This record gives sequence, C-alpha cells and structure tokens, in this order.
Amino acid sequence: MNDKEYCDMSFLVDGKTFKAHKCILAKESPVFDAMFKIDMKEKLLNEVIIEDIRPDIFEKLLRYMYVGEVEDIQAIAVELLVAADKYAIDELKLKCGQSLIDNLSIDSAVESLVITDRYNMNLFKATVIQFITSHSAGIVVTPSFKLLTAIPHVLYEVCLAVGMKK
Repeated sequence: MNDKEYCDMSFLVDGKTFKAHKCILAKESPVFDAMFKIDMKEKLLNEVIIEDIRPDIFEKLLRYMYVGEVEDIQAIAVELLVAADKYAIDELKLKCGQSLIDNLSIDSAVESLVITDRYNMNLFKATVIQFITSHSAGIVVTPSFKLLTAIPHVLYEVCLAVGMKK
C-alpha cells in the first residue's frame, strides 16, 4: 500500500489523495470489481471521489484490503463497518462486528444494537440483545435507550427477549 509504484487508481477523500492498485481493490471488493469492469467515469478517469468516509477511515479500509489487518479497530469499528458494508468487504465487516461485541458496555449497547440491525448482522444482534436483557436495569436509564423508540421492530425484539428471560 505504501508502494506507489504502478498505482493505477486515485481516491480523493476530503482533500486527501490515496493511490491504489485496481487489481488489489477488485480482488478484495466486489463493488470495486464491478466499478472497474463497467464504463463508469471512475474507470475512465482512474479516480474516485469519496464523500461519505473520513480520510482516516478510508486509509484503514485500504490498509485492510492490502494487508488484512486493522490497528485499533475498537476506536473506529462503527465507521469502518459502514465503509466495509458500502464496499462489500464482508470479512472486515465481521471483524468490526466482533469488535463491537468484544467492547459491549452499558453505554455502547444501544448503538451496537442499532448498527447490527441496520447492517443485517443478525448473529451479533442476538448477542447484543442478550447483553441488553442481562443489563436492562442500567441500559433503560441511558440517554441512548430512547433511540430505540424510533426503531419499533428492534424495541419489540428487545421486549420479547426480556419477556422470555422471565
């Protein structure tokens, strides 16, 4: 990734340029693979403008595609999961989901539940719901718990799990 020789693709992310190799990106991401196969402007210009990912997150995404690892994933798991989902990098998405589970707390449980629901990570979602039911007294008084009222099906799943536990 640090070797810029033979790079054939540029990414512009919030004023920062990242150079990459199409063959590596296409191998790791079906989204990039499709982008480079059809006559999209990105293929013709060899340049992609990324507007919805921060440069530091995009850099971690690229690093993962090149070397298969991410440092300090727990600090950026949610944002990296969103990026991994966008580019269909399933293994990275799973690693991010596991990081959410490994770092579950009363304060992070609701956000983790919302994320696992939004990105169809049902195994992780079940684990988060189990955590919430085990720590419900502490979680229902957190400011984030009110977020679940905007997602009725998730709130219903939590209520069902609490009811089954009794």
